[in-house]
Amino acid sequence: IAGKWQLGNQPDSPQHFGFEKSCLWQHTRGGRSNENGKRIDRRFVNPLLEFNGKEKDFTNGEYGPQVCTDFICDFIDENKKKPFLASGVSLTKDGFKITFNSPLKEAPKLKLSRHTYHYHEAYGSPKVDLKNVDPTNSQLSSDGKTLTITLSEITARRLYTIELKGTTDIQGLPLMGNILRYNVVKTRPK
Repeated sequence: IAGKWQLGNQPDSPQHFGFEKSCLWQHTRGGRSNENGKRIDRRFVNPLLEFNGKEKDFTNGEYGPQVCTDFICDFIDENKKKPFLASGVSLTKDGFKITFNSPLKEAPKLKLSRHTYHYHEAYGSPKVDLKNVDPTNSQLSSDGKTLTITLSEITARRLYTIELKGTTDIQGLPLMGNILRYNVVKTRPK
């Protein structure tokens, strides 16, 4: 991801939301500086950016949007091979079905949790009612492209996080974006 960030100021916030690499403005610090008694926006000329949570100040006339564009282009060049992706996540009556664009090498180790937020007029809220969720079963289809996860219960109005760390396809490519999220608004009848 590249650009302006507003989803937490911890250095690993982008990774928490599933981004492997980041070039961000206003991530771990404000995006303005004081120069000669004036507050200067440092998003454009001589930007104050963070690369993967590490601060970098540009001071030689660099242009922020160009730095971010170069970062994205470099990322694309580094990842030209067809990426291994989770192409879909759907809610079933008793869990989730995850589809992949390439067969998995083996059934992944799963870590699931669920939480909600306090919804109010002001922006932001800490996680509320955070609970780990143990699947009762997980099954990989015979073609290796569909993972079915069964849970003992599904709670409506909760955000489910499904971590698939270390998952690779049959060619050994790592899963790009190994943290999936699903907002369960309403459960399906059994």
